[in-house]
Amino acid sequence: MLKPGGLYLYCYDDLRCHGEAFPTACVELDQQWHSILEKYGFGVSGFGASHDDVVAALSEQGAEIETVVAGRWSNPRTVGQFLKLYEQKAYSLCWKVPDDIYPQAIQDLKEWCQATYQSEDHILLSESQFEITVIRSWK
Repeated sequence: MLKPGGLYLYCYDDLRCHGEAFPTACVELDQQWHSILEKYGFGVSGFGASHDDVVAALSEQGAEIETVVAGRWSNPRTVGQFLKLYEQKAYSLCWKVPDDIYPQAIQDLKEWCQATYQSEDHILLSESQFEITVIRSWK
């Protein structure tokens, strides 16, 4: 509960993928990763609540909510750079994957990327934005 007149700021960055050749390339990588892990009997679950879940819960509690985009920027990355992030478990969808299946799952993802993009030098375009959600009058 907030004090009268108080504010709660909920901030996060949001990655939006786009590009001429593969408009949803980053999403495709995530979907392929999920498919690969399912093949090994491991289902990827979310880590924490999504932004939509947080906003819905606060709305149900009577909060007044406003979202402001504080900044936007472009993130061109190669397929190889994305693969390195998967290898390093930089994404939360990699954190819970068991160590005994991780190396083979990464190899499967590399093979899929090679078949799909033909080169790890292929550039995938993405846009990020930093959003601030301002919550007022929370009961």
